[in-house]
Amino acid sequence: MCPAWDRRPNEEWGAGQGQFFYEIVQTALNRYGADRVTYVFIEEGETNWRNRVADAVRDSSATHVLCQIEIDPDSSGEWTYDLLLDELRDFWPGTFVVLLYDSVFHLHLARVDRITIRDNQCLVAAIDRDVSGLYRGSAPCVGPLLLPISTESFRVLDDVVAVSANEGARGFSFIGALYPYRQEVIDSYRRAGIEISVNPQRTTDGRAGYGSYVSSLAASGSTLNLARAHVFDIPQLKCRVLEACAFKCVVFSDDELLTSSFFRPGLEFVPFTSASDLQQKLEYYRRHPHELEAIREAAFLKARELAGVSFWKCIEQAMR
Repeated sequence: MCPAWDRRPNEEWGAGQGQFFYEIVQTALNRYGADRVTYVFIEEGETNWRNRVADAVRDSSATHVLCQIEIDPDSSGEWTYDLLLDELRDFWPGTFVVLLYDSVFHLHLARVDRITIRDNQCLVAAIDRDVSGLYRGSAPCVGPLLLPISTESFRVLDDVVAVSANEGARGFSFIGALYPYRQEVIDSYRRAGIEISVNPQRTTDGRAGYGSYVSSLAASGSTLNLARAHVFDIPQLKCRVLEACAFKCVVFSDDELLTSSFFRPGLEFVPFTSASDLQQKLEYYRRHPHELEAIREAAFLKARELAGVSFWKCIEQAMR
């Protein structure tokens, strides 16, 4: 197996930094062993990257290649993953795993078309949703997927959370990018009487590290998940669902369908359909804290069980 990445690791590469390329590589190493995993770091702007990936596939005798294909590494404005696949097919009969992080963009699906129409020895793996029927090729697909968190990262982050545990709970939170539609939704919930602490981990310059992010989730104890994509009215499975559950923060989500692919509604997360529904459920769990604690613990155990293995298990099952 030879994952190839569209960016070279930067200062965030490493355990507990929230770098999802690192987490994919590390969980692959943990699951399959260092003798079965090769990974290729590519300089942003590098023009020779396809040759280096092809050489790595040839030298490692890889059976599978996994690439996030949404952006070309050479920064030229062109997109050439289809040319990479053509070059590989000159000598390589393996499975090309097409990884999508944001499948809601039509351009990304068009690029999947360019690959899967010319080659049926592919698997389309979408992080954010099920893309069945959304591209023209005959290649199978799998999704949504939980972006993995490695045991190495949990060791680091559990220590970070423990150190900040005395900061005290901040109440029901929203932690994430404040796209305009999210701000509108949060404002409407506040007008309905719902108290929401927004991004308590952010510093005065608007920045915070990943450790502060997960510490804030853990401290708040319950958090709001808004599943809609920031550019289209299309729901996505958000990374914060796994992240919150893994640090004992109950997720109240406006999405039930995608989240319930991995967590049980009412038992491991709380779905809601409107501001009034959310308000009623928050009030219910304030009156019944033991039930909320049961959800928190069940979600925590499920998240820790899934975090390092679910991503790869789903891909393996799709290729059988």
